[in-house]
This record gives sequence, structure tokens and C-alpha cells, in this order.
Amino acid sequence: MYNVLVVDDEQMMRTYLSRNINEICPAFRVTGVASDGLEAIELMKKQHFHLVITDIRMPEMDGLMLAKYIHESSSSTRVIIISGYDEFEYARTAIKYQVTDYLLKPLNDKNLLEVLNNVKEQLDNELNKQPLSSKIQYNRFSDEELKAALLSAILNRDNDLVLQLFGIMEQRYLSLIDSYGAIMLITVDELELLLLEKDVPDLSTYHLKLNQFCHDYCKEHDYISIYEDHGYTLILLGAASENELKNRVYLIYDDIAKIASSNQLPSITCSCGRFVSDMMELSLSKSDAYTTLALTLKDLRHQFFRIILELRRPFCQN
Repeated sequence: MYNVLVVDDEQMMRTYLSRNINEICPAFRVTGVASDGLEAIELMKKQHFHLVITDIRMPEMDGLMLAKYIHESSSSTRVIIISGYDEFEYARTAIKYQVTDYLLKPLNDKNLLEVLNNVKEQLDNELNKQPLSSKIQYNRFSDEELKAALLSAILNRDNDLVLQLFGIMEQRYLSLIDSYGAIMLITVDELELLLLEKDVPDLSTYHLKLNQFCHDYCKEHDYISIYEDHGYTLILLGAASENELKNRVYLIYDDIAKIASSNQLPSITCSCGRFVSDMMELSLSKSDAYTTLALTLKDLRHQFFRIILELRRPFCQN
């Protein structure tokens, strides 16, 4: 699956692209959103995007300047320019920056699918030209990238890839969890958001921004996080004891809730799956976290959910 960065100063356009790209062309998923070129560059410094879809007219840094930056710093990243009819000739000057394609406003699903299929074909061809041994060179991954890849393989039940990555982990004397591990799920509290706001909220942008804050927090504190297509962020926790693991859940929830609040994001909610001692059972912990999130409001007496219900207490601002 290819990662997409959406850059547009119009909220409606960001929302449309963020919500629909994966449904229109499942080979792509939006993993970042930005309101101008400068914000986009900051995101590109933190993660790799296979495709950037950017408006041409934006404050601070427009789409052409962003395309120039990508051409000079990340030539493998494809760029699609969004422009109005009266801007089209102006947009065509971006050919020297190897812009892949153009989308004329107003956008529609049919035109977007056509352009995305064109980009997918280019990316697929580029991947297929590489020798098999170099397509995914896990030995070159950093320890953080390797752990994230192994976690993703376990959660997706890709046993062949798990064995491959586990072998590299052993060579580096790395472990995914300590004596105990669990999957913690963090997301925007959509129910509260819908109750409080009259207008349709920009949920996709909220999810992506929260994920970026979680990613930065986890990197700083040596945790592993991955982003799910549903808009959820999954954090891997490990500890020497169950009590220590429980305390970490509370701590991370409070820290990220404060970060979200200070950055004008809506309230967050979280859940945590069962504590496991075998890394291959982390997929069960993930399933529990999803179930817990859905059922805590239905069965307040369920003992398994007691810890998580406490986590859903309102976050109090100072």
C-alpha cells in the first residue's frame, strides 16, 4: 500500500481526499495532511510518502514550490497538482519538477481514480524493476522501523514475514516486548465531537494529526506506534510486570490527552487489549482493544473492561 500526503488550505478538499482516496483506489492510503507547503515539508521530514497531492494556490508556500522541494530532496515521491482551469497553464510549468499529473477542479471520483491508477502503475513498475532481494531490505531498517514492521506483520498474521523479521531481530539482540505486552488504541472521541459540533467535523484531519502527535511522542519515549486505516493509532507497550504495564497505559493516556488538548484537538478516547507474555498473542490484544472500545458503553459491569473504563474518564484542563 502506498502512503499519500494531502496538502490543501481548504478544509473541505482535505476532508474529501482523506476520506475517499482509499475507497476510490485501495492501493493508496492517506497518512498525512497539511494546510500548506511548509507544514507538508515538516511532515515529510518525519515519514516517507509515495505520493503528494497538493493544491497549487496556498499561503506560506504554494504547490509549485513544494513540488520543487520534493524534486530536489525526494525524487522518488510522485506529485499531483490540483489547480483551477485558469491556473492550468501555470501548473504546467511544474513539468521541470517532474510533476506526475494534474487534477482540475472541481474534482470527482472518476478523474481521481484515473490519475491514481496512473500513479500506481508507475510505482508498481518502479518496484518490479528492482531485484527481489532489494525490494524490501529489512536489514537496512533502523531498530525502530524493524520493530514497527514486525508488529505490523504480527497484527496482520503474516507468519512468513514474522519469521523473517524475527530472525533479524535476534541478530541485533532486540525484543519486541518485555515480560508482558499489550496493544493500546488511541483515537479521537468521535461521539463527543458529533454531539458538541453542529457542522460536520473534519474527522480525517483530526485522526491524522493525532496520529502524528502519537508518533512523535512514542519516538521520544521509545514506544512503537502504527496507524490503522480506520483512523486509529495503535501503540505497543511492554513492561516487566502487569502492574507496570497498567501504569504505563495511564501515563501515556494522560500525556497524549494533554498534547491533544494543547494543540486544539478534540478529546481523545482509548482502550487497551489483554496483557500477553507471547508476542504472537499481540493480535489477540489488538482484537480486545477494538472490542473494548465498542463495548465499554454497553457493559459497564464487565470486569475485563474495568481498567479501560477508568481510562475514559474526562480529561480535565487546568
